[in-house]
Amino acid sequence: MLQFSKRGFDYVKVDWCGGDKEGLDAKSTYRAIIDAAAKAAAATGRPLTLSVCDWGKQDPWNWGAGMAALWRTNTDIIFHGNSPSWDSMLANFDTNAHPSAQHTGYYNDPDMLMVGLDGFTAAQNRSHMNLWAIPGAPLLNVRADATGTNVVDIAYTNGANAARTAVLQVNGQQATTVSFPPTGSWTAPGTVSVEVSLARGSSNSLTFSNSAAWTPDFDAIEVRPLPGANGAQWPATGYYGGCRRPYQLPGFQGPGPFRVTRS
Repeated sequence: MLQFSKRGFDYVKVDWCGGDKEGLDAKSTYRAIIDAAAKAAAATGRPLTLSVCDWGKQDPWNWGAGMAALWRTNTDIIFHGNSPSWDSMLANFDTNAHPSAQHTGYYNDPDMLMVGLDGFTAAQNRSHMNLWAIPGAPLLNVRADATGTNVVDIAYTNGANAARTAVLQVNGQQATTVSFPPTGSWTAPGTVSVEVSLARGSSNSLTFSNSAAWTPDFDAIEVRPLPGANGAQWPATGYYGGCRRPYQLPGFQGPGPFRVTRS
């Protein structure tokens, strides 16, 4: 956690991959992780927002508040190779109903929005967004200090033998295909930088998707002004640690788009 904080991360999601296999207790394990994040913040002066994800297996809504800012309440809403499912969307909405656990600063997380993915009608997209708004599902946005062209640095890993691609769409406008060369392994990081036009403030959304194949593992993004331009560098609130799949911003999770979510 100290290294995340030193490197300017704002948001870290910790998946429970392997936790059940090791017979770990989620509450005490995440408590140790959160204590480490608090020590890191004390050392660097930069707080970390933590997201707990044991997919609701050990009832995080009963112990998450006061430890993490948000916790997943259910399984992944969509898996790689699948199309958006109305049934899975309703199942995640239903299993997210823990209103007594949620209050200002602490949120039940029903998983990513599938809005905009192939397979949902416009009416289904609107209904999906409305249903996520009813329980106050967290939504992250990308902030820019000024309107205009910015550089987005995308940290990723690609342990495959060939480049992987993702379609980048900014604020729902024209899409661009971005290539992510191999990095040598799934632990060796790489960075690809692209120029995008963003509006000032935190209402921007960046969506990465690939409906036909795997994207690379996305780890974080950073938004900064063009070299020589006015404005301070701003690390975008971002994360992903865990299983490889494509993602969405807003939302940094799940196949399809990359999600960065929370308001």
